[in-house]
Formats: sequence, C-alpha cells, structure tokens
Amino acid sequence: MLRRTHSCYKALAFGSLCFLLLSSSTSVFAQSADSALRAQRFSDYITQAASLCFAVPARLCIEHAFAFADRNGDRGLSPAELIDVDGDVRAWWQESRNRLPAQANFGIGLGLLLAQYAGHGYFVSAWDGDGDGVVSMDELTADLTLDDRPFPVLLQDDEAVDWASVRSRLGQYGSFLDRIRGGS
Repeated sequence: MLRRTHSCYKALAFGSLCFLLLSSSTSVFAQSADSALRAQRFSDYITQAASLCFAVPARLCIEHAFAFADRNGDRGLSPAELIDVDGDVRAWWQESRNRLPAQANFGIGLGLLLAQYAGHGYFVSAWDGDGDGVVSMDELTADLTLDDRPFPVLLQDDEAVDWASVRSRLGQYGSFLDRIRGGS
C-alpha cells in the first residue's frame, strides 16, 4: 500500500507537471474567495483523477485531464485555458502543500516554478505540432505509447514514454524533467 501511495503521489505530481509545463500564470489572486473556488475545482478534479487513473487505461486518464483543462470544449488546449488551469493548481497547492509528501511538493513546486519561468507559450509551441496555436490530445500524447495499462504504470515504463523526445521538446528546461522524475 505504501508503494502504491508513493507511486500515486509521484504520478499525480508528474501528471500535474504535464499540464503545468503547458501553462503558466503570472497573475496573483486578487480575491481569496476566487482562490478557494479554484482550489476546490482542482481538488475535485484530482480526487476523481487519483482513483480513475489507477483503474483505467492511460488514454482515459489523459482524456479526463484534457477535458478538465479544455475549458471551452474545442478539443485544443489554448494558452488562456492553461493559464486558468495553472491558477487552479496554484490555489490548490497553496491550500494542500502542508498535507502532501515532500516528493509531491517538490515535483509540483518545481513544475509551477518552471511553468512560470518559461511561460505557457513556450510549452504550447513545443507540443503544437501543426502550428494552430493549441495542443490537441494527439499532440499531447505524441511521446507516449498508450496501451491498456493505467497512466502511473505507463509512466514507469521507459519503453512507453519517449523521454528523449519530451526532454528535447523542453529544450533548455529538460533538466527539470530529470529532477522531477527523480534523477539528477
């Protein structure tokens, strides 16, 4: 059970990073009520995702996350949508980080910092293969070999994730990926 919990937090941190790498918000929350609503929205999402993503094939987990982020339902993740997701994650993390394991905090915090520093435009362009200004589901999963395994299991298989391609997309920020994955 401890291994599964540790893997769950690591997978959730990495999953959050996937969206955080595509999103960055430089805005500060003006209203604490807005922050509480954002935190609750992400908390509801992450609660569903935590149980879903261990029980279904990776594609369904990713589709669930994609639907959460695709605020206008156009099947593409735009910079504006990703900024909104970033705000939700930041609000949730501010309220939750004292209850999270150190490794989860490290991964989420580093992901948030990276997203803020690099900017969402950088990451959208890195995954936007057709140049339409949004990231489609196919573009988001281009570096994954999806099968019937749950997402956290898939992420542990170096044959199922083209880490070299992900690192290449991240360019100068590729070393952050290694840190979040537990490498040096």
